[in-house]
Parts: sequence; structure tokens; C-alpha cells
Amino acid sequence: MSAGQAAGQPALGAARSTVLPTVLVGVVLAVVSGVVAGWPGAVGAGLGAAVVVAFFGLDLLALRSASRRFPDAPVQLALLGYLAKLVGLGVLLWLVRDSAAIDATAFAVAAMAGTAVWLLGQIRLVGRLVRQPAPELDPAGPRDAPADPAGAAAPADPADLEATS
Repeated sequence: MSAGQAAGQPALGAARSTVLPTVLVGVVLAVVSGVVAGWPGAVGAGLGAAVVVAFFGLDLLALRSASRRFPDAPVQLALLGYLAKLVGLGVLLWLVRDSAAIDATAFAVAAMAGTAVWLLGQIRLVGRLVRQPAPELDPAGPRDAPADPAGAAAPADPADLEATS
């Protein structure tokens, strides 16, 4: 996808740059954790990746729609979304703290890896969207440079003006 295509369809660009790589990493970690730690490892890694996709995805959608309604408050909305993610993650971790069905290490590794992949995807997406071509500079300098070294054009001689008319 080119930067122009991503700029025309930001939701598709965000999905291709963030959701798909995060899900792929989550699946790989679930398989590896399943081999290493059994079923609880696979469930923990899958849940860790799912939490990242859900929290970051919902935050992205909420921030996008709220910033359309309140264009003067994107920073406040982002901080509110961050607070909501912290509280939601805290509640989720409290609910599963003693579960034997979830390997906490696999959950933590998948959540951290998923977060890193998601953020790298966002950095990549933003880098493609805001990339501006560098202006071409002429090494000889400006073409319309005045002859006067002070930078001012010489005053016109009235005799020269009358001769040309």
C-alpha cells in the first residue's frame, strides 16, 4: 500500500500496519507457548495478544470518532483513553490473577510483544503518511538573485525606461 492509498483509507492503513502484524505475532506466540507450557501457555499468549488488539483498537476507534466531534481536544482525549486502558487492564489482571487456565508468563510476554508490534506498526504508518518530499535545492543558488550584494535591486534609471517605450 502506498502512502497515497493509506492517506485515502486511514482505517485500512491502520489495520494493515497494526492489527494484522499484532495478530500474527499473537498466533506465533500462542503456538510457541502451547508447545512450551501446554494449553495454559497457549491460552495466556492468545489472551495477551487479544487484549492488546482490543484495547489499542478500541482506543484508536474511540479517539478517531471523538476527535471529529471535539477537534480542539485530541490530547485530552488520548490521555483519557490511556487512563481507561490502564483501569481496564488492571481490572482484567485482577480477574485472572489466580486462574490455573492461563499462564501468566505467556500472557505477559504476548502482551508486551503485541504492544511493541502495534506501536512499531503505528510508527511505520505515521511515517508513511507524513513523509514529505525534500525540496530540491540548486547548488548554484537562487536563479533570480539580485546583482546587488546587499540584496536590493538597483533603482531603475528613468532615462532607460523612456528609451524602451
